[in-house]
Amino acid sequence: MKPCLLVVSLIIFSSCIKPVELDVKETRSLFSQLYIFKQDSWHRNPLVIDSVYYNDGIILEYCKESPLANDIAYIKQQLVSRSLIKWQHNVFDTLKIVSRKQLDSLSKPDSFTNTPMHVQVSKPYFSRNKKYCLLCYRYYCGNLCAENAVNIYRKVNGKWRFVKSLMRVVS
Repeated sequence: MKPCLLVVSLIIFSSCIKPVELDVKETRSLFSQLYIFKQDSWHRNPLVIDSVYYNDGIILEYCKESPLANDIAYIKQQLVSRSLIKWQHNVFDTLKIVSRKQLDSLSKPDSFTNTPMHVQVSKPYFSRNKKYCLLCYRYYCGNLCAENAVNIYRKVNGKWRFVKSLMRVVS
C-alpha cells in the first residue's frame, strides 16, 4: 500500500506546475518605459492601484495569437504564481500607489467628474527568454477618457518597444 501511495504522490507532485515569481528588475525596466506611467500633457502623474489586474482567460487566449505562443506553458507557470500580490514602490519610479478604497475616497462626492487619473495593471507575463512581454492594463484619465488593453512588447537593445495591441478599447 505504501509503495502505491508513494508512486501516486510522485506522479501528482511531478505533474504540478512550478510557479515563476515576479521578476522585479525586468518589471521595473518595462514599467519605467511605458507611456501609461509617464506624466501626461497636463503634467499629472497617474495613481497606480495597488491591486494587480488579473484576467487569466484573456491572457492565455491572446498568448496563442502572439509571439508568446511557444511559451504558453511558461505563461501558465507565471499565472499559477500570482498569489494575491500588491504593487510595491520598488517597481515604479515616482508614482503614488493607492488602494481602491483610497481612490474611491478621493473621488467623492461625484465619481463621474472627480475620479483622479489612475492605472491598474497586470503583472507582466514574460517569454522564457525575456524578449517578449504581454501586459494587461486599465487606464483612466478623465470623463470619456479611458483605455483597456492587452499589449505585446519586445525588448530590443535593452529597451521595451510596443509590438501590437491584441485587444484595445478606448473611450
